[in-house]
Amino acid sequence: MVRLSLPGTSGLLWLALLLLALPSPVAQAKSSEKMTVERIRELREEARTMLHHGFDNYMLHAFPGDEIKPITCTPNTRTVPPAPSNLGLDDVLGNFSVTAIDTLSTLAILAESDDGDRMRFWRVVEELRVRFYPGEGAESTPSRTNKRGVRRRKRKAAPGQGFDIDSRVQVFEATIRVLGGLLSAHLYATGEFGGTVMPVPETLGLTPPERRAGTYAWFGRSGDGVRTRGPYAYDGHLLDLAHDLGERLLPAFTGSASGVPYARVNLRRGLHFEGAAGDERNRTCPAGAGSLVLEFAVLTRLTGDARFEAAAKRAFAGVWAARSARGLLAAGLDVGGAAAAGEAYSGIGAGLDSFFEYAFKAHVLLQEQAFHDVWARSHAAIARHVLRPHPAPHYVNVHYATGAAVLPWIDSLSAFYPGLLALAGRVAEAEAAHLLYTALWQRYAALPERWSVRAGAVDGGLGWWPGRPEFAESTYMLHRATADGWYLRVGAMALADMRRRCRSRCGWAGLQDVETGERADRMESFVLGETLQYLFLLFDGGLGAEAGWLNGNRAGADGRWVFTTEGHPLVVPRGNSVPAAGASLGPSPPKPPKRTQPQPTCENPRPRHSSTPPFLRTQHDVVAHRPDLFHATYLTHARLPPQAYAGSGSGNGVFASLHDGSCSPIPVASHQAFDLIFPDTTPAAGGASHPGPRTNYARLSSGGMFLHSLSGLRLSFLLEPPLPHGDADDDDGGVGAGGEESLRITQVNHVSLGRDERVYLPLSLVRGLWQDDNFVVQERGGGVVLDFIVDVGDASSSTSSSSAPPTTRGVGEGGEENGGDFNNNNNNNFWTSTTHELLEQVRKLQRELEQLFDSNDESDPPSPPPPSQKQPQPQPKRLFHFPAIIASGHPSNPLPPPPLPRNSNTQQTKPSYYPTWPPPKPETPYGKIYLAEGEGVDPYACSGLLEGVPGGTEVVVIRRGGGGGGGSKRCTFTTKVWNIPIGRLPRLRVVVIVDFSARGSGSSSTDEEVEEVDGDGGDGLWPPEYTSRDIVRPMLEGGRKVERGVAVVMVGGGRGMWEGLRRAVGVGVERRWEVRVGGGLGRESGGGGGGGGGEGGGGGWAVGNLRIVRG
Repeated sequence: MVRLSLPGTSGLLWLALLLLALPSPVAQAKSSEKMTVERIRELREEARTMLHHGFDNYMLHAFPGDEIKPITCTPNTRTVPPAPSNLGLDDVLGNFSVTAIDTLSTLAILAESDDGDRMRFWRVVEELRVRFYPGEGAESTPSRTNKRGVRRRKRKAAPGQGFDIDSRVQVFEATIRVLGGLLSAHLYATGEFGGTVMPVPETLGLTPPERRAGTYAWFGRSGDGVRTRGPYAYDGHLLDLAHDLGERLLPAFTGSASGVPYARVNLRRGLHFEGAAGDERNRTCPAGAGSLVLEFAVLTRLTGDARFEAAAKRAFAGVWAARSARGLLAAGLDVGGAAAAGEAYSGIGAGLDSFFEYAFKAHVLLQEQAFHDVWARSHAAIARHVLRPHPAPHYVNVHYATGAAVLPWIDSLSAFYPGLLALAGRVAEAEAAHLLYTALWQRYAALPERWSVRAGAVDGGLGWWPGRPEFAESTYMLHRATADGWYLRVGAMALADMRRRCRSRCGWAGLQDVETGERADRMESFVLGETLQYLFLLFDGGLGAEAGWLNGNRAGADGRWVFTTEGHPLVVPRGNSVPAAGASLGPSPPKPPKRTQPQPTCENPRPRHSSTPPFLRTQHDVVAHRPDLFHATYLTHARLPPQAYAGSGSGNGVFASLHDGSCSPIPVASHQAFDLIFPDTTPAAGGASHPGPRTNYARLSSGGMFLHSLSGLRLSFLLEPPLPHGDADDDDGGVGAGGEESLRITQVNHVSLGRDERVYLPLSLVRGLWQDDNFVVQERGGGVVLDFIVDVGDASSSTSSSSAPPTTRGVGEGGEENGGDFNNNNNNNFWTSTTHELLEQVRKLQRELEQLFDSNDESDPPSPPPPSQKQPQPQPKRLFHFPAIIASGHPSNPLPPPPLPRNSNTQQTKPSYYPTWPPPKPETPYGKIYLAEGEGVDPYACSGLLEGVPGGTEVVVIRRGGGGGGGSKRCTFTTKVWNIPIGRLPRLRVVVIVDFSARGSGSSSTDEEVEEVDGDGGDGLWPPEYTSRDIVRPMLEGGRKVERGVAVVMVGGGRGMWEGLRRAVGVGVERRWEVRVGGGLGRESGGGGGGGGGEGGGGGWAVGNLRIVRG
């Protein structure tokens, strides 16, 4: 018999988990300590001092080089000649002073509260002019005054000037670090932030006190300060440099036919790949190719050059078009837009992170709905396939096409995601996700590059931390969204650990190994430009009224501004809020999405306790009282003794200074998880007639598993909670809805399945199946809910405009289905319609299933045709499955069910209504369809006999409603059927009633007559979206009994369904089947999903992703 295998759970284990989670008395004693305003101010100034230590040493010992080696105090330079093995360095270091440019906006932020930082900012601005435009002097530079009083001249870089540098750099890194840094600094210099021009010093020469103290002796030992002295005025050269760099990056876009840019470009020679490996030429990633919109759009708005914004949007759209049917993107892409070999996994970390970030932030900055639609759909796919809620929320890596878990590790880059969730207004999700990274930091006093969830340790030796900013960024964002003092303590922990472990003589070294504390002699530019900037802003925001421009949300004319993925604040300049010509972005205003979506928020949402006085907000700690607070420490083992980590744990751990409070038990994935093991009935070698255990399934390229045999099969199940109304399977199977728990197959023979992958079981395999409580096949919904199948044919088969495919969620709808529309001035559409993708998936799955059925037919296969005989190629179909409810009473007869034997000793007989067994494979056998419409025809079939129905009709389609006004007799379902001339329609098999009423209206009762309603509901879209709970069951009484079977069914969809049936080339109606598993565990009747199950009983749980198919 079928055997159930259940994992054991020890009571001692549960006790151990609870004890592990309880806070210690020491933690409770420290919980009353609050962070004072004085302490917050000290931490802010400490972050400032740490930044000065790194930046001043860079300017003294490494400028105009790209980076400083903080341990040896020497410049860090790119490899000459470039080496493929050193791309991580050469992609960033382009000989263009990346640290100086990347830190400029940070200095501007700090300058609001410190005159020394203001002088640093302007001196670096001038040094960059001298560096990139040699020979020019501020006192001799011709200039003009723009409308804001800022002197500006337009330059064209001569050979050897600007970014005329023979360096092959990564387009993404050059864009976010250099282009973004120049644009942000220019916006600060011209007064776009804070509403006024940043005060410009009258001279850049040292003051007498500075000369005596030698404070700014950056460029030599004499204390002479910057190289250019005398009167000073900013003339816009940062924007000139940005435009020059943007033009040098454009060949990566224009040289790609797909619009997905090449990953690297030579700043002097363009697409110059001499000596580059194949992967270096053609491989990119969604983050690298799609995270360029903010910088390029602002460059277009500032210069009026439309090429940049159009190229970046085309790249973004090209990346989004490469998503799978699950809505997931692969971590690796080639420039053609296909998933790269070896990187077909999806998650939220490396290769993917900033694409999601820019989808939302581009919506905030540019106010274009299409970007928000991409974010909403990406977030939904991540929440469904990537998120693992137990024992603490965390995100793993899954196969991008199937959603099946493949790589159970977390990388440090993914720590940005809680901040993005907070920015998007999903604060509860953000708070829960941030706890995991906080626990990991407490364990290692840093975040390892990769951490294995399965092993509970650093993954694959990737234990370095180069000072990445993502954790600090999310901490800042969450504090801005909640004003919770917990995040101030988290920031204080990170700041102290960084000072303790990373301080070097000339800067802040990265950690080569977070466990041993070994340091790396490199300080990446983002350490100053992001990590310390976000920590400074975190504590600045905790000072209430003392907070600067950004924390006070006073930046920009209308408050719309964003941080780029490199931490550079950007704003659309006043008077430039409209895209330049050649970069139009679809309809305006956009149509609202069909489904309700949360309203987008600005970059810095108001604190959740905005009514609380500022001096009290920092005292409000909600996170510290969460009952699930310690679940993350359990998952990361962060509360094990510190000596277990060779002293790498944080000595300032926030979990060691918590409030006392309740603590909930550690959750597990499910209280019911078990395996179902079928006996191996494969005959001995030499006489095998069925596939053995290793060949009893096939993986479908379109997703899912097809079962060839049950012999030796092992299915792993997970019990899932009930789904809310409207969230059932897309074919409305009803499993998991209506308050019933359901099972999901998670593995087939230990091969993982994605959450939305299905397992297909041919009907022929369950013929003669033994009676077993652990595996029962029965009608779903007691035979009331049917499968209504519509074949709308192929687009090429349309013969007239009237038979054109119905309106779909296509270009310009701006709704959730297609993610919006991005067009350039040539109206080229770069978006792929989700409807078309769905059609292709349906056709692909149908072809695969038919091939599998043909290859597993128990009868002798037909003889192959002669080689010279050409086989006709069938037209691809477009099949759509919808729920239908069969009417009760007469003259409706129930569909004759294909018998499923319940006893293995009973010989199966052929049913009389099928000429052959198994049933014919076509799912839409009825092609003669009559729609009650046209001049003189009552579409409701209420006013009299439908005289014009052709004699060969197999399907009659009428509307629900009619007869509701003027005091006339109401038109019941029985009246409608009476008015169909069934007697003279010998081939009639199905009467279809289309419900045009609003979704969910009407009773779902199956026991009483339901009065028709008038209405013109539905949205006219194809395929229509509704569930069986949105339509009623017709009740027929007192009619003439028809001996042969004519089924009367109700379908939903309104105008969309009506238009689809007008064009349909065939329809079919079939019963739906379900499998119930686990009756042997003592599970009682399953409730809503399996009522009326027949002899098999309703015990066990319905399996939501197992489908019984023909064959």
